[in-house]
Amino acid sequence: MKAYPLVTIGVLCYNTGKFVVESMECIPKQHYPNIEIIIVDDCSTDGVSADLIQKYIDTHQLDCVFIRNTENKGISRNMNYIIGKANTESKYLTFLCDDLWDDKFLHTLVEILEQSKENELFVYSDVRIMDYNTKEITGITDSTAIHSNSENSQRLFSHNKGSLFTLPNKEFIEFLFETNPIYPIGMLYKTPLLKNEGGFCSNYFFEDYPTWFKFASLGYDFLYYHEALSNYVRHGNNMSIQRNKEIKEVNRQLTIEFISYCNRIYTLKKIVPQLIYNYGEEGWISLKKLRFTIQLISKNKKIIFAIISNSIDKIFKIKRVY
Repeated sequence: MKAYPLVTIGVLCYNTGKFVVESMECIPKQHYPNIEIIIVDDCSTDGVSADLIQKYIDTHQLDCVFIRNTENKGISRNMNYIIGKANTESKYLTFLCDDLWDDKFLHTLVEILEQSKENELFVYSDVRIMDYNTKEITGITDSTAIHSNSENSQRLFSHNKGSLFTLPNKEFIEFLFETNPIYPIGMLYKTPLLKNEGGFCSNYFFEDYPTWFKFASLGYDFLYYHEALSNYVRHGNNMSIQRNKEIKEVNRQLTIEFISYCNRIYTLKKIVPQLIYNYGEEGWISLKKLRFTIQLISKNKKIIFAIISNSIDKIFKIKRVY
């Protein structure tokens, strides 16, 4: 009999109970026999979302953990909570918000990760964009088409066997300085690696960009399955749309500092490529530590700009301090 590794499904809700309940209908259609479900309502303010989810749980006698936050914690912290709450036997983990999975979603991505290398942290797939009201598919994501004429893009998406691409960490970082190629829907992660590395970056309202940067800097490669396995449903209450308003108001300056830092390091790479790629493991680790040091102290602009603008000798002094 075939063994099915345990998959943790984390369901996230913030004022989207109506849509989340519809998304949860996709779970039994997976016909995947070994799952656990952890649902978090992030202190919804609409007065109905948490109750709608509870009604769905009761009606379907759903075996799950349902957490109602008493304060709003944001996407990243809730994702990290689910990672920490996942069963110790959990091998893979995915998140469900208001997207709709194809029936073969879990089976396909689990099979890919079952055959993956140890340092390949997650697999993501293409996503169809669907209008909630009309049910019309308005587009399909395609990572290979983003900045397709750039050298970084051509290098990054040159490692494939059919529809499955391996995205090496160093080449991914190079491309990340241009744009983020990953649409954070339709993904499957290796649970133990997420736990070991502390999960998602929680200092940002948007978790994807800094988190991919973090994992790639730690030496993890990513997998990209160039086929659509889910629909992202666009409606006025999408969590990303709600968070975008907060990002503009609360996180704008932090974003500018982070992107500015990335661009400066990219320039350093061009000036001293031997230091980063050919200096050896110690050189790579030193800059890796430098990246996180700057993120950790990003509230102190004087320290940021001192670190970024100093010479290579200064960088190595910082390495010794941290």
